[in-house]
Amino acid sequence: MVNKNIVNIAVSGIAVSGILSIFMFSNIALSAELDTSKTKTTWTAYKFYDKTPVSGTFGDIQYTWNKSGENLTDVLLGAKAVVNVKSVDLQDEVKNANVRDGFFALFKKQTIVATINKIVPDSVDKNKGRLELTIEMNGVKPIPVWMPYAIKGGNFVANGVIDFYDFKLNSALKKLSEVCESVHNGKTWSEAMLTLEIPIKKN
Repeated sequence: MVNKNIVNIAVSGIAVSGILSIFMFSNIALSAELDTSKTKTTWTAYKFYDKTPVSGTFGDIQYTWNKSGENLTDVLLGAKAVVNVKSVDLQDEVKNANVRDGFFALFKKQTIVATINKIVPDSVDKNKGRLELTIEMNGVKPIPVWMPYAIKGGNFVANGVIDFYDFKLNSALKKLSEVCESVHNGKTWSEAMLTLEIPIKKN
């Protein structure tokens, strides 16, 4: 006959071990050291009525990090990125020219500024959470954007969606639609997804 006390003790031990493992892993996630020198920022816009993605980046992005920080939160909180929109890069010179001259050239300001103002870890899984940031674009006052993040595959990855209409870019978007009408089949979406990816340093 199985001793119930022994079973209960064993189950309790497993439960405690599991909780401790989660707690320890969560702390590791929060204390992860980011390799900001290898930061990768990309964007994904959409064309066609089936919302086909088109991705690219910018060749000139100036990052400012909290150098005094020793963990993920300290480094990211208050971090800033200043983007030179003329440096748009889609790995194709024709596409670069279309987007640069048919969209970004119409911006009131030729830089985009993104600032991380808050980091909110998930209450259950500390490997997840969200960044709360503001984006300044086209001379419009800073607009708040949420970017859910996850730590996976040795990387910190955050994604967020913006709508160009929020930044009063109606005319620029219309111009881009006209420039790319033949290759976009008459449909250019106003949404774009932003992705921030930073490797985690290996101990």
